[in-house]
Amino acid sequence: MYSLIRAFWNICMLRAGPQDLPASSALFGLTVLCNVASNILVSVSSALNEVGLGRIVLAAVAETTAMLATVYLLLSIVGHRSRAQQTLTALAGTATAINILALPMFWVSPLFTTLNNPFALLLVLLVLWSVVIVAHILRHAFSITMVPAGLLAIGYTLLNFELSYRLLGLASK
Repeated sequence: MYSLIRAFWNICMLRAGPQDLPASSALFGLTVLCNVASNILVSVSSALNEVGLGRIVLAAVAETTAMLATVYLLLSIVGHRSRAQQTLTALAGTATAINILALPMFWVSPLFTTLNNPFALLLVLLVLWSVVIVAHILRHAFSITMVPAGLLAIGYTLLNFELSYRLLGLASK
């Protein structure tokens, strides 16, 4: 177990790529479940007062499903379908790690009502780190340089935020 956590941490630190994870259906399933659970925890911590738990669960499942489908489709289009399992495992596992790191900030954020607090800055930095991690994973998966991978990661992140906000009903508020 420690070696798996270390493998995901090494990907987060850009020292390893998705190809360094085992190609395992069990690990893939576990990371997807952990990703959904961590998305639910983050959403409950940040949006429960505004939306119900059912909507949060729906958004978490939809967000993870959209990630799986989009990346699988893109890898299939460019002829790298064989890389899908490890790539999706890496994306789900590192997203789970980022969500776990973000949780304490969401727990204390209700204590602050402005954006000029240290936790808001930490969340922004965490989102930026997440974009870099996604770009790093996509760079390896698609065998492209960091610039196009970064553009894909930014688009992926923006679409992910938009999907979450719309499903949580926060887009119009």
